[in-house]
Amino acid sequence: MRRFRFPRPPFVAAACVLLAAAAHAAVIDQEADISGRYMQLLMAPGDGGVIHQMRLLTGAQNLVGPAGILLEGFGVASPYVPNRRLNETLEALEEFGERPVLRFSYDCQGPNIDGLHVTRLMEPLPDEAALRVTWTVENRGTESQWVAPWIGNDVLPGGGISADDRLDLPSDAGVVRATRTAWHVASRNWLAVTAPAAQESLYWVFNSDQIHSYLTLWGESSVGRGVQAAFVPVLLKPGASWKTVYRLGVTRGLRRVDFATDELAVQLEYTPGALLAYIATVKPMTGVRIDASVVAENGRVWKLQGKQFDTEPGKVIRCTYAWEAPADGHYDFMAQLKQGGLTLPLGVETGSPHGGIDTRFAVGAPKPRRMEPWTDAPHALDRGARTLERAPAFAGEPLLWVESALEKVFREDRVKAKGAPSPVARVSLARGEREAFQVCMRPETAPLLGVSFTPGDLVSETGDARIPAADITVADVGWVPVRIPSHFEGPTGSWPDPLTPHKPFVADRGTTSAVWVTIFARPGLPAGVYRGPLRLATVDGPQREFTIEARVLDFDLPATPGLKTDFGYWEETAVAGAKARGGSGNPDALLAAYMKNALEHRVTLREAAALPAPGPGDYAATLQKHLPDLRAALAGGATTLAAPPALLDAPEKLAALEAFVKREKLEGRVFVPLSHEPAEPAWPRLMESLAKWRAGAPSVPAAVGTLGLRPFLPDDVGLWCVHAQVMDTPAGIELLKRISGGREVWWYFSHQPPRPYGNLFLDFTAVEHRILFWQTWALGMRGVQYWCVNYAPEGQDPFTDPLDTTPVNGDGCLVYPGKDGPVNSVRWETVRDGIEDYDYLALFTERRAALAGRAAPEALTARVKAAGDLSALLPSLVTFARDTAELLKKRGEIGETIVEMGRALKAAPAAKAPMAPPAPPAPKPASPALKPAPPAPGVAPGLPGSPAPLPAPAPGPTRNFGAKP
Repeated sequence: MRRFRFPRPPFVAAACVLLAAAAHAAVIDQEADISGRYMQLLMAPGDGGVIHQMRLLTGAQNLVGPAGILLEGFGVASPYVPNRRLNETLEALEEFGERPVLRFSYDCQGPNIDGLHVTRLMEPLPDEAALRVTWTVENRGTESQWVAPWIGNDVLPGGGISADDRLDLPSDAGVVRATRTAWHVASRNWLAVTAPAAQESLYWVFNSDQIHSYLTLWGESSVGRGVQAAFVPVLLKPGASWKTVYRLGVTRGLRRVDFATDELAVQLEYTPGALLAYIATVKPMTGVRIDASVVAENGRVWKLQGKQFDTEPGKVIRCTYAWEAPADGHYDFMAQLKQGGLTLPLGVETGSPHGGIDTRFAVGAPKPRRMEPWTDAPHALDRGARTLERAPAFAGEPLLWVESALEKVFREDRVKAKGAPSPVARVSLARGEREAFQVCMRPETAPLLGVSFTPGDLVSETGDARIPAADITVADVGWVPVRIPSHFEGPTGSWPDPLTPHKPFVADRGTTSAVWVTIFARPGLPAGVYRGPLRLATVDGPQREFTIEARVLDFDLPATPGLKTDFGYWEETAVAGAKARGGSGNPDALLAAYMKNALEHRVTLREAAALPAPGPGDYAATLQKHLPDLRAALAGGATTLAAPPALLDAPEKLAALEAFVKREKLEGRVFVPLSHEPAEPAWPRLMESLAKWRAGAPSVPAAVGTLGLRPFLPDDVGLWCVHAQVMDTPAGIELLKRISGGREVWWYFSHQPPRPYGNLFLDFTAVEHRILFWQTWALGMRGVQYWCVNYAPEGQDPFTDPLDTTPVNGDGCLVYPGKDGPVNSVRWETVRDGIEDYDYLALFTERRAALAGRAAPEALTARVKAAGDLSALLPSLVTFARDTAELLKKRGEIGETIVEMGRALKAAPAAKAPMAPPAPPAPKPASPALKPAPPAPGVAPGLPGSPAPLPAPAPGPTRNFGAKP
């Protein structure tokens, strides 16, 4: 072990081996021990550059958790293309003399980091209980990279983990104590972890202009107490570099931290008549005067009596101020330090904008109040205003226009008038289909009060048929704050998503508002064009009237969708959300309401359509009793019925299931979700379970979800359910072959994959949602799984906080909790539209096959061929068309040719050897099929029917702290 020396005090020398690396550096090949006057740090050269031990010399406990501190990385780890570190080196820099400065460096390999060279300087400050870190990232590659840097720390406050531990940080909601794993926007540049019993605090201070957000980790299996700091992402061009300086300090004497800066940490306590400020510093300070003031929410200022003190690490200064809060509320505590009559600026190195103490404390239990960030860093990714070119609905003010349902409209959107005014909203839909459009408004001179929309009946051109107003719904578009973008890609700001039941509202001046209008064409409705009014009324303005023009195509969507769906439901969120909004929260009633809504969106909820769990009695009788509910679900359009995996442990009940499925002809509907993403050590036991299930219920396929470069794909699995990105691995090539041979395969989406793939994240475009279902068809997938439609962590309101810990916005939450059932969303409506697109494609393929046996006009044959060519729309899973017009045009072509083929099939005589139309299910991959991306270097292709091989080992360790694997 090498012990480095400061000029004072002397250190005990220890033997070590240093290998010459350069004129001014020496490679460290043994554990380095760096002790100063106040604290000790230990780090090893082969440990990925982390510090694995840190303690105050006055304390015996190591404050570092098993994963270490000073972890670092970029973005979110991928299970498909691991990020790798190459050429890791830990060195001691000699140009600093006896002052120890360590340098850790490495090269990066992986998505968005290829060509990056990283250097981290670590400077234990000799006369402080602090460490200065300088982190530099240089792009030595040939391509620009979007870099999202973060640092992570696994800590043991007080040397262990306790329920009393404090994770304090400044967020946009104020200075908060975190008690769960969650992301927070950084309104200030510090965060702290404290053990109240030991009165030891670790705190970090970052550059105010660079820090974006914090992740607090609480009670995770891998990290008991941890913090991760995310910096503002940057686009690094070749030759460019990014650098930040941050500090880590350790203090004693505080039970929590309400403010921290380079030099000190502060705890505030209010009792009636007195405000106490406890100050703990990381370095000696003498002859210091503190001048403080308190500022109320209304701007009232109280100047507090000046105090003077001397201090050093390990001591706590207590400043008691006689001050009485006039009322409950949020109060700002502001203070400047002076030394020798001159201002002593704080936080200079980390960019403190005020150079003093600036924090907030609460008296009583006031209503939440936003704490504005010091700098623009948390808003660096905010979406700016965009200008759309649209035809106005009417001339003059206020500006109103009709918008596609496939275009997400933002509050900042402006419109440049293009073309003559037109108040007509046009949609095209099949019988049994729902289609929507938006009406948007942006008043510039004055707000619109009491905005309300009322639809009328739509009447056919012949006058003998109508779409009743009852089949036209209006919802108000709501916006959800996205403070941290999914995977740190894309803009922040307010994103449109919830669609609340329409009621009169105020359209604010200088802001865009929107309503969502959905039309349903009932089965049996005659084809043709239907027109009718959509009336807009306001409190003090003239009534406006739009015209809805709905073209009903001459074909029906099937009552049961061709695409199987298995989406999850979270009872706790539904019940808690209903009660919070004044509902009874009856679980059975809510489940029924969510299922009804899901079936209207052509989605099956697993929990609502599941077979009963095995009980102590006769399971065959239980199934028979449940049969009416199952039949009702199937009649309503349910595509899957989930059997309980617990039947595996009851062979006689499993046999009863098999008999029930065969008797009721439920083959192809009932399946069992036996396992999801099993870890490799569990594979042998899972294989035994699969064999046992197959022997007991061969008519009920066992589904296993799998992901990564080594997916679990043995033939023993009755139903392969693969993560979407598996299709861009060597295993995807084999899967396409098996699908072409008739094998039924499903896929699923989760918090992965990120862009450039499609997904259902709230802050993705609607095209990135809807394209998933075109890809589903093109790949030949028969089903889609999605883990939950309404999940929200306990205490988290999805209307105001859609973020998970990945970070991803809206993952697992496609509908919002309402008083008596779900509240729809833009994404949920887009999912329905995508499933309807799948049905279009299935019907198109069926009629094209039938037409091949008839004498059809050459022009029609050419149009059918052109319409069925998806290659321009879907070149691959990541290079799909992102222009809404392009997708809608292709959908229109498909719909038109379905109608034309229907006419031709009625009119054209059958060929001598007519071809029977094939069964519509089991689509084969589109021609040309989507092409998987090239395999990752060092990864061999998988064999059909067996798990894919493991990837080649990474040449360096991979770090992913605090993000979902």
